[in-house]
Amino acid sequence: MNNQILCSDIDGTLISDSKRVAPQDIQALATWQKHGHLFGITSGRSLDGIKMITRQLEREPDFIVALNGAYVSSITRHIYESNISKVMSRRVLEIVRQLPSEKITVNINRQSRQLVQCVTNGHTEVDEMSLLQQLEDGLEIAKITVLLKLSDDSQLFYEQLSSLPVEITTSDDRYIEIMQQGISKLSGLTTALEQQIPLERVIAIGDYLNDIAMIKSVGAGYAVANARPELKQVADYQTVSHNDGPISHILNEQRRMNR
Repeated sequence: MNNQILCSDIDGTLISDSKRVAPQDIQALATWQKHGHLFGITSGRSLDGIKMITRQLEREPDFIVALNGAYVSSITRHIYESNISKVMSRRVLEIVRQLPSEKITVNINRQSRQLVQCVTNGHTEVDEMSLLQQLEDGLEIAKITVLLKLSDDSQLFYEQLSSLPVEITTSDDRYIEIMQQGISKLSGLTTALEQQIPLERVIAIGDYLNDIAMIKSVGAGYAVANARPELKQVADYQTVSHNDGPISHILNEQRRMNR
């Protein structure tokens, strides 16, 4: 098989609506890796969120792209982290706090923290005043995620943030995600491969807008059946939905194509 690297998004792609990896996909991935091929995760999730899912697999991924590329564990196990500057983080937070949202989450030191006025659960929350002070003291944020009250509000956020030198994307109808400028799943995948493997040898699978650049740039880009129309338009191939074990379908198809 010419393509020896496989990477997959998680939500809406690798896992079903029940948040499980299909048994046939677990087996397909185990066989893929046993034959010397590499498998990686390319997700907007935090590292902890990714590990909750990869514990279902027989083998650990060979590389991980988390936080839409802001955190990368490469094929040589090097760790790369990209943060929004403290000045820009503060500016982004000033804007999004004035717009209609249900929840704002910041990723700090590989962990997710919900921004709140007053902390009630120190493990998952950070109060606004404390965070702003930590930014003044040099803290840097990897990603800011806004859960919208209404999906129709996304255009408002794009308009308000478009003049800032940051990367803005969406991973669901109601999620806006902000990273350092130039950071994406594609940049994370390129970093993860350590310039040892060309993108032409990569099979990538996704479902949403934050997957578009990566799907367009690899040798075989797949959109699951439940993917957004914008992703389907740029994908090389389409496959079954996230509820029907797409990984096993894709690998079987690739074997047939490369006989």
